[in-house]
Amino acid sequence: MPKHLRLLLDECVSSPRVLETIRAILAIDPEDHPPQLVFLEDFMGRVGYKDREWIPAARSEGFDIVLTGDKGRGKRGDKLPEICAVHGLRHLIIRERIIHRGFRFLLHAIIGAWPHIVEACAEDGLRYQLQLLTVRGKHEVGTVRVALSRVRLNPPTTPPAS
Repeated sequence: MPKHLRLLLDECVSSPRVLETIRAILAIDPEDHPPQLVFLEDFMGRVGYKDREWIPAARSEGFDIVLTGDKGRGKRGDKLPEICAVHGLRHLIIRERIIHRGFRFLLHAIIGAWPHIVEACAEDGLRYQLQLLTVRGKHEVGTVRVALSRVRLNPPTTPPAS
């Protein structure tokens, strides 16, 4: 694992409960340089900032990747994937089929994909997605299969207006 990997989880994906549980699981071996996981609200001091405000700050603070549920498909405002690309900040979109299944499911998906998330932080790509492949049984969280894939972006030409 890269030393001092820094991940920012936005409010679309995380809650303090998810964040603390992932931290506890990944910090089992302190010699392995556990990653720094930060909730967006803790980083910015409050919620409600626009993507165009916090993404440049996250990049300048050295975060390696943003975990989000925001695909940037809304009609209003700047789009998170485009802003991340402009500022060179990797982002991992966690698909809604994972997020909407609840805390335990999301937790298993992130932990299950963790080695791939670490690999993504070492690559040149900017945009990734974590999607559900299969689930056996209705409530068996332990059988979650997910895939992390790189998504191609058209390079942006200019930074968004502030």
